[in-house]
Amino acid sequence: MIGLFVVMMVVVVGAMLFGGLMLAASIFLRVLFGLILLPFRLIGMLLFLPLLILRGLIGAVAGLAIVPLLLIGLPLFIIGAVLLSLLTPLLPLIAIVAVIWLLLKASARPRLI
Repeated sequence: MIGLFVVMMVVVVGAMLFGGLMLAASIFLRVLFGLILLPFRLIGMLLFLPLLILRGLIGAVAGLAIVPLLLIGLPLFIIGAVLLSLLTPLLPLIAIVAVIWLLLKASARPRLI
């Protein structure tokens, strides 16, 4: 039984050592390729910088266009949500009142014939 435990521990420790070695190798390769490709990344950033600035300006203009809509629409939405939440429990009562009103309206004599 102890032999099986020792074998399992050797396998686990070996797997951990192998994982650590692979982690160190991946970090080393990431740093190496990052340093090799750094000039290309910097050139790409310089080429795309005007496009990023343009994207930011378009986003700012769109945001400024949406602000008035939000200032008007958000309070209306909040008022509508509050009214809906207050009137929803009263729906059966509103339906009964509507039916009674329709019956009274239908049973009334026409005035102008």
